[in-house]
Amino acid sequence: MNLPAIPTAWHLAVKFLCEEQTKLERLPVISGGVQPDTDQITMLCFQYASTGTWPALTESDRRSVVQRFEWARCLASTLAAEARKADGTRTVSVAFPAWEFEDMMIWFMVETWGLTKKVVELLANFPLQVEASPEPPASLN
Repeated sequence: MNLPAIPTAWHLAVKFLCEEQTKLERLPVISGGVQPDTDQITMLCFQYASTGTWPALTESDRRSVVQRFEWARCLASTLAAEARKADGTRTVSVAFPAWEFEDMMIWFMVETWGLTKKVVELLANFPLQVEASPEPPASLN
């Protein structure tokens, strides 16, 4: 079994997830199928985590798995950000775990998926504030 190289830092994890998503999006799909449920997608993710390759997917399976990749990329990029004080001094960063491929992919694609649902529910109840468009500098008026 030839598993992909494991990232060693959060920014490399984002790059890895982008590359794997691109490979996934290029795979041919099988026809048919119905809208997959969460458990079915979780099983596909487990299969991928254990082998590093995707089984045959329908278009709707692939869309659902891509959604999980997009979540994983967002999460990894968030964890890559360092916390800073008001003066800009770095205070802390989240250490990148030393893990095996299977553990990493299960964490990204399965274990953190529940957090996605909670974030969506939270945003539905407390929508983000609309940000004002930046004003152009006075020299451009």
